[in-house]
Amino acid sequence: MDTVLECHSRLGALLGVGAESVDVLRRAEEHRQYWRPERVKVVLLAESHVYTTPDELTRTISLSALQRRLACPVGLFGLCIVLAMARTAF
Repeated sequence: MDTVLECHSRLGALLGVGAESVDVLRRAEEHRQYWRPERVKVVLLAESHVYTTPDELTRTISLSALQRRLACPVGLFGLCIVLAMARTAF
């Protein structure tokens, strides 16, 4: 049994029907692994993702549309995303 499925089985028994699907947990782990650097220099502890329904896994984001909406230069797109997120957080 793989680690994600094993964790889901154990936690699902505790959380009951309100537990997220194993597909959501797999997608969250894929996301973490995608952004994980080869060499970690700084560890930032942050809150985890919010509850995700299986239907939300099918949604996509058009990065070019987001870039146009933020009116952000191509080379600074990542910085614009961080700044936009910071503005909405406060």
